[in-house]
Amino acid sequence: MTTLAYTSRAIIVSLATTLLATLTLASPAHAYPAQNYKVCYLPSDCGYDWASGNITWYSRTAGVQGHVVSGAGCDNAVDSTQVAFEAYAGANKKDTQTRTTSGYCADLSYNFTIGDPNLVGGIDRIKVTVCVITDGERYCGEPWNYWKKDAV
Repeated sequence: MTTLAYTSRAIIVSLATTLLATLTLASPAHAYPAQNYKVCYLPSDCGYDWASGNITWYSRTAGVQGHVVSGAGCDNAVDSTQVAFEAYAGANKKDTQTRTTSGYCADLSYNFTIGDPNLVGGIDRIKVTVCVITDGERYCGEPWNYWKKDAV
């Protein structure tokens, strides 16, 4: 090979390497905004029945993972604990998911997607409510709202 051929090949390899490095640096990894949540049946006493975890906001839906705890101290009279997630777009409810422990003194993990993947604009708020079920009756605590605009 001639010197010109080596020089041309070296220039092409150098340009390709520079281009690849530039494209790699110019394309940052996309991290979805997320926020933690913890909601209790009784906000004044979060030691018994509660749910906690993380909400990851996608373009139209959200990923919810966490766990719900029923009777953390195992000394209250609750049959089971339920957490309800309601997804909203503005004032319009678009989806509801619930998770319920299998009984008293239990901990249930969950991981699911909420919202409508076909909804233009997607959901912007998730309302989380913790309820206890005792003798077939459902009693709910104060709901908490988590907004997409507040996630980081």
